Amino acid sequence: MVAGTSAIARDLDGSSIAYKCSNESQMWLQNASADAAGASVNYALEANGGTVFTRGFSTGAATLEVYSGGSVTPF
Repeated sequence: MVAGTSAIARDLDGSSIAYKCSNESQMWLQNASADAAGASVNYALEANGGTVFTRGFSTGAATLEVYSGGSVTPF
């Protein structure tokens, strides 16, 4: 579990991803925040096949991306 944290992603020549959960893994984010900017792809949270559980999760200008069977679910 990740609790009470803030992630800021900045990548000028690729993709900015603050939190990423891939394959069949699981991640819990509680009272956490994320911001990603500066790249052509900006994700606050990417669930690429992984399962992410959130409570009190906030994002800046970046978006959430879910694919390959991933999910983002409040708990």
